[in-house]
Amino acid sequence: MSSLQYHDCMPEITTKCFISYHRPDNSDFLGVVDRLKSEIGGRFAARTGRSLEMFLDRDSIGWGADWREQIRASVLGATFFMPVITMRFFQSDACREELTAFYENARELGVTQLIVPIVLAGSAQITPDHPDELVRLVEGLNYISIEGEWEAGYESTQWVTAINRMIESVSGYLEDAETLLTARETELTDDRDADEGADLEALNTEVNFASESLIEATSSMSALSAALNEVTEEVNNEPSPSAKRAKQVRGSLRIKQAAEDFALKASTMERRVASTDVQLRAVISELRDIGNELALSNLAKLTTPLQDFPTQLPPPSVIDEAISGLRFASLGNIHMRRALEPALRGMQSMRAGMGTARLWASL
Repeated sequence: MSSLQYHDCMPEITTKCFISYHRPDNSDFLGVVDRLKSEIGGRFAARTGRSLEMFLDRDSIGWGADWREQIRASVLGATFFMPVITMRFFQSDACREELTAFYENARELGVTQLIVPIVLAGSAQITPDHPDELVRLVEGLNYISIEGEWEAGYESTQWVTAINRMIESVSGYLEDAETLLTARETELTDDRDADEGADLEALNTEVNFASESLIEATSSMSALSAALNEVTEEVNNEPSPSAKRAKQVRGSLRIKQAAEDFALKASTMERRVASTDVQLRAVISELRDIGNELALSNLAKLTTPLQDFPTQLPPPSVIDEAISGLRFASLGNIHMRRALEPALRGMQSMRAGMGTARLWASL
């Protein structure tokens, strides 16, 4: 057998990369996601000798219905998460869930370099003081902006350079992540007798914090609703058109304050719940793997209180109705629309956070 034939038979080392994106962005930006999948995946092996398998949806990557649990295994296997960012990305519940879940797993394992955001539009808004916590999260990661390169065109030198830059970045991040994950596995192997009781106590504390943040966000949502109803009644009771407009302007300032408070509490809750979810699933999985009497007893102590957790939350229909009400109210005038923008972001966080917390009953 010739050396060429021998090398042709050598198996490729494959790394996975999941691309998360808001569906309309792919069509509105001339198939940019398909282009990234083809060009990055195609050239990565040529430059590194390793295959980079690119996936565009949860089912194709093999996450399935229990995708939250599977993400942890994916992170341990050094799977990349590549969100294609426009400001519409943050308006998608699915995109927010994917980014939050992957980030929290990667953060816990110390390999956030496995998240490589590709900013297609809106980079000027990705700042450390943006009101949306997920936007701030992206700002703190090693994101790559390709706004100018995309505008230059797929056949331009700028685009080719951007693709090469992304491949070089991913290659370097992969090496760093695999080194860190290998070291972590060694530490865990050497520390199997760690105090599980202390871990479970800390986890119960995290669950309590998450519960408290849900209560605070729900209370703030109620305060916002009360402020909106109060202003609406005051405006409707004013017969004079000019006085009505004046009350709308003054009222919008009160509503904006309540909306910003709600958005902050809801965003905090979303991240807190996501972080707790990652820790819960990791500990529950480990206890089940151990499987002895003590482990199963601790498992019951941890999961039993979670069975009634969904009953403490407002039903999804309440959030959907609230979103519809806010959108209708924002049609009134420009002042009201601006005042309610934070509230609509907060409702997205509420829906995502509560959706995650409801799943705890099935753990």
